[in-house]
Amino acid sequence: MSEILSVKKRIVKICNAFRVGKDGKNTFSNYDYFKPDDILKTLNPLLEEHELISIFNLKTHETRLIINSILKKQKLREQIKHRIVEQRLLMQRDIV
Repeated sequence: MSEILSVKKRIVKICNAFRVGKDGKNTFSNYDYFKPDDILKTLNPLLEEHELISIFNLKTHETRLIINSILKKQKLREQIKHRIVEQRLLMQRDIV
């Protein structure tokens, strides 16, 4: 008769067998990352083998939204500064 493992022991077995490579590449910030599909492709068979289920919930972190907002504001400021410089140059040219 086979021993029935507790949920905790089954999770430990899955953790020991679970390996995923970082196949995603962020070329802008130069780092590798795990893609959710790669994680699920590796994890789901292990969960099935050990009769467990996962509830995968990917959330966007607030920090990203704040950073994007800041970057947009900075870009707008740069555009405004550039236009002011252009206007000043045009005005100086007209005066001379």
